[in-house]
Amino acid sequence: VTGMTLGGDTMTMAREDVSLVDDFRTESWYITASSTGNYPMVATLAGTNSNIAMAAMSFNGAAQSGVLDQVNGIAPGAGDPRITLTGIAEGAIIVDCVVLNDAADITAAANQTARMNLVLTGVTRSALSSSAFATTTNQITMEWSDGDVSDNNYLVSVASFMADGAPITEVFTTPGFNTW
Repeated sequence: VTGMTLGGDTMTMAREDVSLVDDFRTESWYITASSTGNYPMVATLAGTNSNIAMAAMSFNGAAQSGVLDQVNGIAPGAGDPRITLTGIAEGAIIVDCVVLNDAADITAAANQTARMNLVLTGVTRSALSSSAFATTTNQITMEWSDGDVSDNNYLVSVASFMADGAPITEVFTTPGFNTW
């Protein structure tokens, strides 16, 4: 992905992780002060791309400047996807992005809300995303489980976004779509 826009406005990359072992890539993008309403989200791709999955989340109460709090990534991991983000601000929203080489039914941990869970057959991959709210200043672990850790290779990115005083609330989440 060489760029993302929402309604023609440029988005900013929060985090990118790449695994050449499994040809996996995860990216998180954000935009501040976006207009309300329905607008197309467009990804500009370079080269040949045969597998892509996208989802979008919209939140009220997110900071409009100094928005990005913390980021982390694992490239690649093995077993069930799990990542810890430290130093997060109280009230922040934490969003993860996961791809793994297993088409099993994957479940988000109790502290997070699954936002996208595309189980893709034919290519034996799953694309996942979830969010959680930081209730205290410290750390959070985002994890997924399918009960069979022996065959999972995964890539995960996570970013936290600052609140603008009041608690952040979810406005909208797309169900996700793919072109596998």
